[in-house]
Amino acid sequence: MTIETKYDIGQWVWGAAHEEIWSGVITDIITYHSFGRNVIEYRVLVEQEMHFTFRESDIFPTKEELLKSL
Repeated sequence: MTIETKYDIGQWVWGAAHEEIWSGVITDIITYHSFGRNVIEYRVLVEQEMHFTFRESDIFPTKEELLKSL
């Protein structure tokens, strides 16, 4: 089975959490099957020290696209 991802390892992405906007680089892609569907999550290195995991729907390729979604 082939799973298509929207983002790649090494790509910079934008997101928002706890009322703050952040940017970071994708370091890992995690895929799994849950409740009959494939789930794609990304580990993102934010602020050079902290890794966070986000679903594909919660990250954006540009700050402008993130702001449009808010």
